[in-house]
Amino acid sequence: MEGSLWQNSLREFQESVSAAQPTPAGVATAAVAAALGLSLLLKVLRITGAHAELVEPALRTIEDLGTIADQDVAAVQHFMQTRDTQAMREVPDLAARAVERALALCQQSTSDQGRSSIRGLVRADVAAATALVRGAAEAIAACIDANRGLRF
Repeated sequence: MEGSLWQNSLREFQESVSAAQPTPAGVATAAVAAALGLSLLLKVLRITGAHAELVEPALRTIEDLGTIADQDVAAVQHFMQTRDTQAMREVPDLAARAVERALALCQQSTSDQGRSSIRGLVRADVAAATALVRGAAEAIAACIDANRGLRF
């Protein structure tokens, strides 16, 4: 896959995930899912004006997740060419830390202060965002476990 995942349409990304090729795979896909989940949270924060202090950290984490998704693709491609495992071991750990930050932001948005202004349908969006980020965390953990068990 040439260039950034973010230069493709959502359909192109989905088709590349389902193709018979090594990339993008679990970590990159999970990072994209977490970025989309956190984007949903960001939408809620912007609509409601709640927790304005979370907007910038959310934007930075979304950017980090995008970079990590591209780094994962590059790491797998590099491994396929060289059998060098360093990036294959480092990038999933970066992804896990970024997703932890994303999950913390989701949890902070539902603190007592934010509850009063995040209600109704947008409250459901926060729950959906949290579920997407949690799922991404589980997927990345599974990839990390699999990488540890492999003899590269």
